[in-house]
Amino acid sequence: MNEKEKREKLRRVCRLFICTDRQHRKKVESFAAELGVHRSQHFVLMRIADAGGSASQKELAERLEISPAALAVTLKKLESGGYLEKKPTESDSRHNDVSLTEKGWDVRRVSEEKFARIDAQMFDGFSDAELETLIGFLERMQRNLRADDEPSSVK
Repeated sequence: MNEKEKREKLRRVCRLFICTDRQHRKKVESFAAELGVHRSQHFVLMRIADAGGSASQKELAERLEISPAALAVTLKKLESGGYLEKKPTESDSRHNDVSLTEKGWDVRRVSEEKFARIDAQMFDGFSDAELETLIGFLERMQRNLRADDEPSSVK
């Protein structure tokens, strides 16, 4: 395979990867809208649930790799929708703990079922071996992309 053919093949793989991500995101956005939340709000709800239903606002921002200000806007919307509660931490009233309400936990339960169906649809016909191979490829792609993020030891 010459350089031009290789470039074209890599572009095709990238386009397919991006298109697949876009289709998946569209399904998630549609589902989140049915629940009355935006996709980013849904993502935050799921991370709080993953943390056992409660987390400090600061820890949550760090875990999500977003600014505390951006998280504060999302949390305010979720709180006004009745999905979570914010309370000052006992040790420092300048920081908040956030916890899911029953409505937030309901979203989690419904989401787990829906995501299981979306995942099953997306990977229909894949063998266990194919899934393991795909996982290995994706992990390698992530490592390759992160390589530029590593601080250089040479100055």
